[in-house]
Amino acid sequence: MQLVFGPEQPVDLALDKRDTRGSSPPTFVTSVLQQRFTIGLPQVLGLTPESLKDDPEAAAFMETVSTVTFDLVTLSCTFYPSNNESFEEAWLGVQLHSEGSSPPGVPIAWSMKPLHDSDLVEESGTIKLEAGLKFLNAVEPKLGVEFGDKVQRHESFLTAFGLQQSQPYWYFHKTSQRQLEGSYRLALVIRRDRSTTASGSISAKATVRKTAALIFTYKTSVEPSSLLSFDLR
Repeated sequence: MQLVFGPEQPVDLALDKRDTRGSSPPTFVTSVLQQRFTIGLPQVLGLTPESLKDDPEAAAFMETVSTVTFDLVTLSCTFYPSNNESFEEAWLGVQLHSEGSSPPGVPIAWSMKPLHDSDLVEESGTIKLEAGLKFLNAVEPKLGVEFGDKVQRHESFLTAFGLQQSQPYWYFHKTSQRQLEGSYRLALVIRRDRSTTASGSISAKATVRKTAALIFTYKTSVEPSSLLSFDLR
């Protein structure tokens, strides 16, 4: 099954006033980030045995369920770089709702893609052993021995959270190897009761480094626009 992604729309990110503690931000800090972040219009596909014919195992599973249904929702987002500031981290979340349902009838994220993306970083680890004698503030000459080796570790760039819950989200974080810029494609499968009508809304938040010491948080409006909402029927 080929994934379909919708056209992207610019989304304004407003300065989180909690960062300024109620006072006016510095003059070099913009109150709204414009033309720096876009979100792809969510595309919804109801999953059926027919739509999953290229995956016999998934199609067979769909044949066995009668009280629930599954929908595929594809999303995308793009971070645009700037010479004066950089994205440090970002969150792209989906809030799932249903008409008159309560757990366990509330729709949930059955699966998410990608779940994780990281960069492999190689560092030199050094251990220093010293032998000496310290007695009554007198320090004897020390014999030092140093030895080291390359150490590899993973720096998380993208991680999915909220699997099997109604508020899934993806968390992006700049690494020493990769800037937070460019386009990213995301997808989730939503499980819901077949008899209920459900919907979803998308929100985003990002931290932006203005100077070496100052980082500010920007986020989408509390009330999502119609462009950032979708229905599941």
